[in-house]
Amino acid sequence: MNSHLARAATRLTAAAVLLAAPAATAGAESPKDPIAAFHVLAPFWASPTVHEESLMFVQDHPARPAWARLLFAPDGPVALKSADWKTTYREGKDFTVDREGGVLRLTDGSPVPFNTLEELFPTGRVYWKKWRREHEGKQCLLWTQYWGHSGVPTDPGFFARHQVEATYQRGEADWPGPTPSPAGKKLARALARLRAGKPVTVAIGGDEVVHRKGVSSGAYRFAPYMPWYGELIADALERFYGSPITLKLHPAGRVAEALGRRQQPERIAEDKPDLIVLAYGVGDLRHPHGADKVDIEKVVADFEKLLAAVRKRSPAADVILLTPIPSHPEWDKTRPDHFAAFRKALGKLTGPHVALADATALADAVVKRKGYHALAGDGVEIPGDYGHWLMAHAVCGLLLEADRAPAMRWDPWGMFSPPWSSGTVRGERVVFVRGKAGALPAATLMFAPTGEVRLTALDRVTVFVEGKDYRLEPDGRVVLTEKTRIPFFEGEALYPPAPTPGKRYWGQYNCIGEYRFGDRKLLMGYDLFAGKQVVATYKRAGEWSGHVPAFADKALPKTIAKLKAGDAVRLTAVGDSITVGGDASALMNRPPMQPKYPDLVAAALRKACGSKVALTNISKPGARADWGAGRVKQIVESDPDLVIVTFGMNDFHARDADTYAKDVARIIEGVRAAKPEAEFILVSSMWYVPQGRRRVTNFLRYRRALKGLTGPGVALADVTALFDAMLQRKRWHDLGSGINHPNDFSHRLYAQTILGLLLERFGAN
Repeated sequence: MNSHLARAATRLTAAAVLLAAPAATAGAESPKDPIAAFHVLAPFWASPTVHEESLMFVQDHPARPAWARLLFAPDGPVALKSADWKTTYREGKDFTVDREGGVLRLTDGSPVPFNTLEELFPTGRVYWKKWRREHEGKQCLLWTQYWGHSGVPTDPGFFARHQVEATYQRGEADWPGPTPSPAGKKLARALARLRAGKPVTVAIGGDEVVHRKGVSSGAYRFAPYMPWYGELIADALERFYGSPITLKLHPAGRVAEALGRRQQPERIAEDKPDLIVLAYGVGDLRHPHGADKVDIEKVVADFEKLLAAVRKRSPAADVILLTPIPSHPEWDKTRPDHFAAFRKALGKLTGPHVALADATALADAVVKRKGYHALAGDGVEIPGDYGHWLMAHAVCGLLLEADRAPAMRWDPWGMFSPPWSSGTVRGERVVFVRGKAGALPAATLMFAPTGEVRLTALDRVTVFVEGKDYRLEPDGRVVLTEKTRIPFFEGEALYPPAPTPGKRYWGQYNCIGEYRFGDRKLLMGYDLFAGKQVVATYKRAGEWSGHVPAFADKALPKTIAKLKAGDAVRLTAVGDSITVGGDASALMNRPPMQPKYPDLVAAALRKACGSKVALTNISKPGARADWGAGRVKQIVESDPDLVIVTFGMNDFHARDADTYAKDVARIIEGVRAAKPEAEFILVSSMWYVPQGRRRVTNFLRYRRALKGLTGPGVALADVTALFDAMLQRKRWHDLGSGINHPNDFSHRLYAQTILGLLLERFGAN
C-alpha cells in the first residue's frame, strides 16, 4: 500500500475508533435555530452573500498546491472554516484566493484538510472502496459506510472532516444554473393553507435518503448538526408562513417496494396529507451488477404507477416530485444519463397539483463548477449536508414566495422574547384610538423604542410605513398620519351609547356589552377588536420595571429535572374560557393562527428542552374554581407531571377570596391523593376591563390567596402582577379582546409567565 493510501487507511481507522467513543463529541450541541444557522432562507442564487458553501480541496499534482473552486468569483474576503465549524482558517496564511477565477489554493503547511487524487481514486481491492467505471476493477472511488455492515467501519463524518465551508460576498455574475421558482398554480391548495397559516401535513415517501437521512450531520449526530432535508423543509415553511407543519415519513428502498410490501399509497393516505413529496431515484437507478443492468423504462413506469396510486388515495393533496442528487459520475453502479432521463420523465408527469423539484439539475450545475466531493456524504451516492441543503431548496423554491415577507421566525410568536429580558419587543399588540374630534389617532408602546418600529397588520402580511402611515414620538407614542392605512377606533365607537341604559346588550359579531356609567356599553368579541389591532416589533430603550417571574427550581424540582434531562413531560391545564383559548386567533380560525397559551407553553418547552411534552386541556367556558375541583378524577386520569390551574375571571365578581382558595386547594389535594408526585402551577388571572363596574380588586385578593397555597410542588404564575404593570402604560384594548378575554399578545404573556417558572434565564438573548 503506498503512502497516500496508508494515510487514508489511517484516517479511516482513527475515524472508526472515534465513532466507537461518542463521548468525544458529547459536548457539542445542535444549533438552537437551524434555519438561521444554516441560512435555509438565503439560497446562493438569491442572496448577495454565499453562506457556508461546501468545498473539498484536492491536490491533483504533487508539485502543485491543493485547490478548490467557489461557485462565484468573490467580491471581498473569503471566510473559511472546517465543516464542523470548530476551526477557522486565515486567508493569506492558510489559503490564498484567486478572485478572478474564484479559486482557493492552500499554502505550504496549511492546516486545511485536503485529499490527493490517489486518495480519492485508490488502486486495489480495499473494503472501503467502490469500483470506478471503466477501470477494470483496479481503481476505486473512496467511499465510507455510514450505517454499518459486517467488517466495514462505520464513519458517517468521514467526508465531512475533509470538507470545509466558505462564506463570502459574491461578485456581479449571476448564477448560471437552474433557479427554483414558486409553483403557485400547480401547488395552489397547499399554498392556500400555508398563506392562511393553517396546519399543513407533509408526507414524504422516498428511498434510503429519507429512510436513513444520510449523511446529514444532524441525523448522525456530528457537528454542525444540520437537519436532513425533510426537517429543513418543514422548519422553513413554519418560519415563513406561520403554519404548524407535521412531517410524516414513508421510506422504501425502491419504487417497486413502495408499491408492493410497503403499501406506501395507502399509508400516506392515512396521514390525510395536504402536501406529498415523492423522492426516489437513489435505489432505483443503481444496480449491483453495473449501471447497464438498470431498466430505466421500468423505473419510470413504476413511478407513474406510484404517483397515480398516491393521487387516487389522497385526491385533496398536492404532490411534489423531488428528483435525486446524482451519484458520483464515475461510479460503475450508476450512469449520469439515467439520472437525466429520470428527471426528464418526472417533468412530464407534472400538471395541476403536481410540481417538479429538480434537485438533479441543481446538483449537476454545482458539480460542473466544483466537482462531486463538495456534495459527498458517503463518497458515491448519498449526499452530505450540502446535498441535503440543495434538496431542501429545490422544494422550498416551489413554496416560498419571493415577494412575500416571511410571516414568522424560528420563534414564531416571540415566545422567547418576554418583555422583562429581551432587548427586542416582538409581536406587541397596539390599538389606535382617536381621543378627541380633530386629533390624530395615537397609541403607546410598552417601551420607548430605539430605532425603527415595524408595524404590520394582524395577519403579518401588510407592512405599514413610518412617515407615510405613522410617526414616532420619543416617549414611545405612535401617532397616525392623516392618510394612514392603519385601522383605528373613534372614541365614540369604542364606547358607544347604550340604547337602553342599565340593561344587558347582545350585539352582532359575537359581542356582548356591559354598560359603563349607565349610558355607555363595553364591547366584547374577537371580530370587533382583531381588525383594529396591529402588531409592533422594535428594539427597546430602558429596562422593564414590572413583575418578573422567578425560576421555580425549588418549588417544581421534579418537572424542571425532567425538562433539563429532555425527558417526556405530561402537562394538564384546567381552567375557564381563557384556557379553552378565547380569544386566541387559532381558536377563532383567523390569521395569524396563534395558539392559546397552554399550547404555547407546551411548544416552547419542546423547543427549549427537546422534551416530548404531552398536553391535556380540561377547561370550560364560564367555569369557576369549584367546577375545577369537581374535575379531579379527570385530571388524575391524564396522569400529569405538572398541573396548570387557571381560574378567577368567572369567580371574582361573586365569590370571596377564601372560598376561591379553598376550591383551588381541593384540586391540589384531590390530585395529590392519587398522584402524590404531581406538581402544580397556579395562574392568577389577568384583569377584567378596568372601565367596568365589576370589583376588580378581587383579583388582588385572589392572587394573595393563591400565593398562600404555594410551597413544595406548588408555584404561582403571577399574571395579575404582570397585567398590572402593563396597564400602567398600555390601554386595556391593547391587551384584551373586549371585556375579559386576552388577545394573542396576552395569551403569549400568560405562557411567558408560566415558562419563566420552568426555564432558567428564560427569554435571555
